[in-house]
Amino acid sequence: MTSSIHAVSLKRAALNRKRAKFVRLVLAEVPYCEARLANCTRRSTDVHEILTRARGGSVIDRKNVAALCRRCHAFITVNPAWSALNGWMLSSWSTEADAESARLKRRERLLADKSNDEEPNGRGGLESVA
Repeated sequence: MTSSIHAVSLKRAALNRKRAKFVRLVLAEVPYCEARLANCTRRSTDVHEILTRARGGSVIDRKNVAALCRRCHAFITVNPAWSALNGWMLSSWSTEADAESARLKRRERLLADKSNDEEPNGRGGLESVA
């Protein structure tokens, strides 16, 4: 008699199905990159978790994610110190107030970038960093 071994638990598989549906909905709702950093491709393709699952964040909470293009997502992921300072990443000990502050930072940056779209350096001046 053999038992079936699952690559992931049934509970994780159910969450993965919810996550896949959630990602499709977020990308449909927000078709353009929310970060808009240097070299942004503008089209959102990834859903970034501000407070990662490993740090206790939810993968299906709209307040915990941002729709990003692949380039911005890669930059945010490989630059955690910059990302934390700019509201794109939270630590496991972050409070709800920290999360709200991070959301406000991201919103202010997006609004500022929208008003600077016609300027060549309207992406927060990261051309030398990215």
